[in-house]
Amino acid sequence: MISNIAEGFGRFSDNDRRHFLDMANGSLMEISAQLEIAELRHYIDAQCLEQLDNEIVIIVKQLAKLRSRFTQSASSSTHLTPNTHHLTPTT
Repeated sequence: MISNIAEGFGRFSDNDRRHFLDMANGSLMEISAQLEIAELRHYIDAQCLEQLDNEIVIIVKQLAKLRSRFTQSASSSTHLTPNTHHLTPTT
């Protein structure tokens, strides 16, 4: 999921960024499904599943809010540049 977000922020167009945020959301749904399987197989208990599902809901809401930012900017012709500050060597 985090890789999808990172790749999206390396893109120049808001459409690409929204696309990768959508992919991150899909990855969260895959994680949720895997957690349900883990609970069914008794790798985690129901309380752990509930806690993790609650955290997934929070992240889904955060992704939706971030995605809406790029939807709004597409209508206002404001485009962001890729976030590459972490690639700058430090001295």
